[in-house]
Amino acid sequence: MAISRSEAFDIANKYVKTCPLEEGVGISEILSIEEIVWRRPCIYNYSDEKMKNYWIAYVNIPSKEMISSSTILLISKETGEIIYVGSANDEG
Repeated sequence: MAISRSEAFDIANKYVKTCPLEEGVGISEILSIEEIVWRRPCIYNYSDEKMKNYWIAYVNIPSKEMISSSTILLISKETGEIIYVGSANDEG
């Protein structure tokens, strides 16, 4: 069963709401790697081809006021499992 973008949003939003992060943290958008026209996430050992299997959830952190790497979650399009949480390594 494939996970829709809407389902991926719900999974990601539920995850960030249970993390001990600051107030107001949420998901700004859910994208496929093909939809990203700016600097794409650079996750060790994950090619763009492999990234096609995951939804990329961008985490909005209100206090992040400086230029820095995005915080993302990778969610399997097949199972809905969150397989990565961390830096997109897309700064610059």
